Amino acid sequence: MTTSTQSLRPSSAAELATNAENYKTSFVGVQLAMVALMHPAGFMERVMDEITPELSTSPLTVVRADGSTASSENINYWLQQARKDNGRGLGLGGDVLPFTAMFIVTRLADDLDQLGLRDSSSPVLEFLRHLRNAAAHGNRWHFVGQEPKFPAKLRSIELDSSMHGTTALYSGTVGPGDFFDLLDDVRDELRKRP
Repeated sequence: MTTSTQSLRPSSAAELATNAENYKTSFVGVQLAMVALMHPAGFMERVMDEITPELSTSPLTVVRADGSTASSENINYWLQQARKDNGRGLGLGGDVLPFTAMFIVTRLADDLDQLGLRDSSSPVLEFLRHLRNAAAHGNRWHFVGQEPKFPAKLRSIELDSSMHGTTALYSGTVGPGDFFDLLDDVRDELRKRP
């Protein structure tokens, strides 16, 4: 059975390079959406009411894989919860903003592996591989044994074993601008490949 996610997977280095470029838009879009979602004046609720008043009071049904309903609170309920929370549970200063970057590196590195394009001789692709691993370890660099075994470098940022356990994204080694650089450099590296 093919899922919609599988059908969106790139089939070549060129398509993956395009995805790397397009991920910047996704990254910025989520960051901007978070600001609107968290705005204390209820910006998102007002927008929803202006666009389609009936939608804001409609249930937002969250369905499990087996088809059963996990939640059916209305949209305004969730918007109010997000605003009331003011970022504590959403982790605005913690996980939500780097979450998008963590998902992107996970997807990008997995697509790279699925296409057989992993290349330990490419410092930027090794950097991507280690950043994917950091995402899997709670946004912390995770090096075992002699890792990194191969040079892992993003412009002026070079990974080494002393970074083990330190924060990778945002308040750590890789800031939002560095993340853009990573996407650009991975794109450029992939465009060199057949």
